[in-house]
Amino acid sequence: MQVPDSMPRLADSDAADAPPTAMDLRSRQHPACFVCSPGRSHGLGLQFRLQPDGSVADNYTFGPDLEGYPGVVHGGIVAAALDGAMTNWLFLHNHSAVTAELKVRYLLPVASGVPALIQARWTEGSGVLFVMTAELLQGGRKMAAATAKFIANTSSSKITRGHT
Repeated sequence: MQVPDSMPRLADSDAADAPPTAMDLRSRQHPACFVCSPGRSHGLGLQFRLQPDGSVADNYTFGPDLEGYPGVVHGGIVAAALDGAMTNWLFLHNHSAVTAELKVRYLLPVASGVPALIQARWTEGSGVLFVMTAELLQGGRKMAAATAKFIANTSSSKITRGHT
């Protein structure tokens, strides 16, 4: 996707450039993720890349099939993209954790058909609890922001429905 001049550019690094353990962790923990699995035909397919400052980011244009109101991306899709960005920060820094709390602030309507920059970064915590932030920008304006707490997934087994 070509990024307009008004949007911040991503670093040239690619998710494939991340340490093999980080990519393996993501593919083992999220093989069919709606947000970031490249093999899911009806998902978003976001491919977050590690940035020089340690954050992760991806550029994405939401299609009309993801609208709630005409021309506006559904808030649940926006929340999922922000949550996915933070989860991918953890994976790309070799951590496995699950969302324990997610707070989203919808500042302006996210327009479909308009390129967006989705980025996430670590705020505090380590080991068992991670506090993260994420934001979605269009045309350089912050449209939505999220904060979340993640709890380390210390189970060596696969996460199953209703059980961790």
